[in-house]
Amino acid sequence: MADAAQDTKKQETKPRREYEKTEVKLEKGPDGKYIKPKEPEKPDEKAYEIEKAAFDKKLEALREKVRKLSDTINKAQDGKEDYEAKKKTLQDDFETAKGKFDELRNKQFELINQIKAQNQQAKENKRNFLLLFCWRF
Repeated sequence: MADAAQDTKKQETKPRREYEKTEVKLEKGPDGKYIKPKEPEKPDEKAYEIEKAAFDKKLEALREKVRKLSDTINKAQDGKEDYEAKKKTLQDDFETAKGKFDELRNKQFELINQIKAQNQQAKENKRNFLLLFCWRF
């Protein structure tokens, strides 16, 4: 039973990685001895420093552009808050004036309707008076 458990553990474990084996080609010299392989060239540090300095200069110029653009955007945003506050107060004033205007308009319509009713009543009274007056004579 222990053997069966060990067999399942072996199956569950991951296989070892196989690394690529690089073969080094050794060359023989004219005397028949192996020649030592050439060492890779070391990078030119002066050229690297020059390129790095040029890159850093470009990077700093771009960062300066970003700073200027950010300042421009921030300046535009400063006035926006004041504008929004003024706009809100004007909107509130407009809403209150609109409410008063609607109220006055409704009163006007009521008064017009009352005047029409009074005029209609006056016409009725005048007609009735004339009818009564004409019947007496």
